[in-house]
Amino acid sequence: MAHLYYLLAPDRYNQGLGIAEHVANGILWLLSRPAYWLLHLEYHLLLHETQRAEYLADALAARVAGTEAVVLVHEKLLLEPSFRAVVQEHAHPATAANADLFEATRLRFGSVPERERTRRRRVAMLEESRLSDTHPPTGMRIRLLEQRPPQAPEVTLDRERSDQIDAELRRLRSPLGERLVELHKASLYHR
Repeated sequence: MAHLYYLLAPDRYNQGLGIAEHVANGILWLLSRPAYWLLHLEYHLLLHETQRAEYLADALAARVAGTEAVVLVHEKLLLEPSFRAVVQEHAHPATAANADLFEATRLRFGSVPERERTRRRRVAMLEESRLSDTHPPTGMRIRLLEQRPPQAPEVTLDRERSDQIDAELRRLRSPLGERLVELHKASLYHR
């Protein structure tokens, strides 16, 4: 369908052929409209399916990790502005030289008062889904998880295995933190 549309789409570059070019472009424009609208419809249907896939992924995650754990992860996503603030602070050379980005993030998340967490959750619940979004709003995802019967985790992590994973990831903390700060800096100058 996309190939058909691009084949029929009017020539956007003026070839200097005068009135004949304008007539041909007008006819091509009319002929390309059905293909354009079908592509537009397909795009929105795909967006709807990506949102549906997110809900299904949440249900699967709840089955594996338990409903409570998945809800906690989504609530942590609501703290994204706090994470951005930490990254922004680490973009300054004095801060970056003295602190670990991930430790600072952990401390910042821990310092968010419970009333602020509750407020962010209430605000998230008010957000409506839009067809043009690839992901449903976090509040709607939490609500759907909580409306289903709670599930106990099928997979649990013991302390020893958790420590092994932490040790394995520890060597990636510094390069990843630097990369996040660099991406933030690059976004300041991106137009």
